[in-house]
Amino acid sequence: MWVEEYRDRNNKKKYRFYEKYKDPYTNKWRRVSIVLNKNTKQTQKEAILQLTEKIKIKKSVRPSEHKDITFKELVEKWFDFYKNTSGSKESWHNKIQHFINKLFKEVDGDTLARKVDRKDRH
Repeated sequence: MWVEEYRDRNNKKKYRFYEKYKDPYTNKWRRVSIVLNKNTKQTQKEAILQLTEKIKIKKSVRPSEHKDITFKELVEKWFDFYKNTSGSKESWHNKIQHFINKLFKEVDGDTLARKVDRKDRH
């Protein structure tokens, strides 16, 4: 655990406590943090408890609905999300849809997304 001191927007001194953990699903290092008003032994112990609880929650939450999603479903969900959030024009969406159609002529869309690699071409 490490601590960084900073000033909030009201110019009050605050302390951000950090802890790192390894995400078991991605095998990458992640960090969690909490903010407390003091940096004493008592608040450090409280920070450790809160950070440990946050890490426990983060490690246990895994969207099970996406475990067995196919590559085609994943691309379709991404494209729907992209269309709704990108702010790009309809003509650009049509180009992307064309590329997606070409992609699925080369790659089997029924392959599980987590199993896709460079060898999945027909």
